[in-house]
Amino acid sequence: DSTTNDLFTIPTSLLECSTDGTRREYLTLDDTLKALKIKKEEMVSLISLGSLRPCFYWEGYLKYSEEMSLEKYNDIFNKYDAFKNNESERMADRRFDVLAYGYNFFKGYITPHMAQPYLASLLVDDSCLFSLDEIYIIENYTKQGKVVYEDKSGNNGKLITLECDRNYLFDSEFRYSIHAKSPSKEFSFSNCVFLKGQVELQKPKRKNDEKIFKKDVFNMVVPLVAKYLFSIDPTIKLPDEILRGRKMETEEKTIKALVKEYLENDKDLKDLLSNFDDNWQKIMNEKTGNKKRIAQIKDEVLADKGIANI
Repeated sequence: DSTTNDLFTIPTSLLECSTDGTRREYLTLDDTLKALKIKKEEMVSLISLGSLRPCFYWEGYLKYSEEMSLEKYNDIFNKYDAFKNNESERMADRRFDVLAYGYNFFKGYITPHMAQPYLASLLVDDSCLFSLDEIYIIENYTKQGKVVYEDKSGNNGKLITLECDRNYLFDSEFRYSIHAKSPSKEFSFSNCVFLKGQVELQKPKRKNDEKIFKKDVFNMVVPLVAKYLFSIDPTIKLPDEILRGRKMETEEKTIKALVKEYLENDKDLKDLLSNFDDNWQKIMNEKTGNKKRIAQIKDEVLADKGIANI
């Protein structure tokens, strides 16, 4: 049984939260690379295909919501006037249900909901920080959990919180959001681990028939590298932009040249230089609508930074 979400296929048999106190074994990023005898770009491929799921030990707050009667909600936040007869008001409130919002404490292993936010970090620098907002639960070690209800209606916008001791039953198939009050939303690939059982499953596949094609890896890796380079310097020109400015009279490097240079300087990515020009033409110059893929990537980065593309 499995659940498919975006780039990942989530095997529910691996995601069941531990209930008997026994903890699964995990391998570090380096141990996983050694065990499978692969390079980082192949790791990216396995993650993107859902064959490996990165896990992070984490303690923090997850967003919480609970359906309850309006009467119960108002009782929790003492909204009934103690000096008035509120029976008719209570009777009316019993007919309505509301969603109570807040956050709950979690401790254990989580895995990201989507690949895109962090795969570039693995390729560029596995120690740099990236943020996660939506996650799944891999393993739950929470004891003596707490749920905090939040309310700011009818209090002049002032936020009121109410803390309750409650062992919340986390669902391994439910997608959770990290709450803004969580002490940590930033992660580093250097702290990433993989389930040992999931890594072991990949060994016979790789020995027998699993092959990572350079074009497929190029398709996953190079757009991420280009996006990273644009994010550092949004003024980098596209090859077409240099051509319009008489390429022969300038030494300015285009995004294509800078991506190629980046691959040359990374021992784990050098294999992608094979057939680089042909793959760039087929993948990065592929048109969707009226724009090439590389131009769309630049537009996305500029939009994220609030910069007009002149």
